Amino acid sequence: VEKSRMVAGLLEEHPLALPLVVAVKTWARDRGLYGKSLGRLSGFAFGQLVVFSCQTGAVLGEAPPWAKFLEFYVHDFDWRTECVSTRLGYRTRKASQLGQGRSHLSIEDPLEPAVDLCSPYLLPGESARLHDAMRWELE
Repeated sequence: VEKSRMVAGLLEEHPLALPLVVAVKTWARDRGLYGKSLGRLSGFAFGQLVVFSCQTGAVLGEAPPWAKFLEFYVHDFDWRTECVSTRLGYRTRKASQLGQGRSHLSIEDPLEPAVDLCSPYLLPGESARLHDAMRWELE
């Protein structure tokens, strides 16, 4: 319930977020990149990616939000050193030194900052698969 309220508030703050969340989750589902029970990102985690891109201003500009979202995670966001944190709302380094240097997506749980929504839930290779799919989609 608390996470649902928090997500609703974040979506309300960022009008581009809701349609972009729907588009991103549909895209991920269609490509077999979605589903925590399958060792992939959860819907909540995909929502965090979208909201964070809105918070950082990455989806603003003349290009469509979908293209800007992909551009941010393919070219700007450093998967080796950065952490998605909607709690902070700005770019930050991974909290754990264990994850630093590995090209593995890290998404902080906004209600439990010590919990990474990716590790250990994301199966080995799924982070790279997601990044590759984003890159391919952008090209």
